[in-house]
Amino acid sequence: LTPGMVGMTIMFTNLFGGLLLVLWREQGILKRLGVTPLRPGVLIASQAVSFAAVSLAQVAIILLMGRFLFGVQIHGSYAWLAITIFLGIFAMLAISYLIGSFLRTPNAVNAVINLIAFPMMFLGRSYFPMDPPAALNPLVQAIPLTHLNDALREIVNHGDGLGELWVSWLVLAGWIVATYFVSMRLFRWQ
Repeated sequence: LTPGMVGMTIMFTNLFGGLLLVLWREQGILKRLGVTPLRPGVLIASQAVSFAAVSLAQVAIILLMGRFLFGVQIHGSYAWLAITIFLGIFAMLAISYLIGSFLRTPNAVNAVINLIAFPMMFLGRSYFPMDPPAALNPLVQAIPLTHLNDALREIVNHGDGLGELWVSWLVLAGWIVATYFVSMRLFRWQ
């Protein structure tokens, strides 16, 4: 269960990054920042670092509690675990920035985040591995949380290496690149 809990924590913490952009836009903060030499990519990168720090603290707490309270062992490489965690954080943040780039109100952002997060939570194998019906399998395989959770389980539970992780990493990186690029194209200061 520990890898799934880590994956869900990463998802929920970082999917709300775009909400901050919308709140700042609504309060006029982005408009004021827009007249400075600050580029949108730098603003989003600085927010991403902040969200990543919070996520890393949460992940550390979950892993330490799992280790000391329940005897959870990490059987794989800590380097692979760190790469997987960072890919998961930035994939979820990139999705949230895409949402925040084209929606204008906090209520709309919350609705879309919930519309995305809850199906992802159930279909993304957060608590148990699942064999979806054939009709849902393409959706399950496209969800970033599926690949984050699968990679975390491979590392924590099985001690697998790069040979088993590269597909999940590639999918997560694809989500990062695609959604970040689109969100930068859609970003508006006001």
